[in-house]
Amino acid sequence: MKLTTANANGCNTIDSVQVSVITTIADVSAGEIKLNVYPNPFKEFTNIGYTLVKNTNVSIEVFDVLGRKVSTLTNGVQPAGEYNFNFNNSESGIYIIKLIVDGVTINKEIISVN
Repeated sequence: MKLTTANANGCNTIDSVQVSVITTIADVSAGEIKLNVYPNPFKEFTNIGYTLVKNTNVSIEVFDVLGRKVSTLTNGVQPAGEYNFNFNNSESGIYIIKLIVDGVTINKEIISVN
């Protein structure tokens, strides 16, 4: 690889660049986790599904629009695989599902119409 930079005095050339890639079990991005919620809006319950490609620490919490925690659906290490949880609430309103996978947070808005 050759990288060229320019400064006020001319052109400087860097002959080599060393690139290191570090991956650990904590290297999870939001693009690697798909949070599926259906139906949404929901009347009786909604299904919350996701797939893990490796053993991972997972937390799913549900909050109301005022930021109050309504429910904790799971919290702990889960092996690789597909997961589904049902959430039901008798009160109509807007809720936020907060999925945390190895420190990466994904939020999804859901609506209960009872």
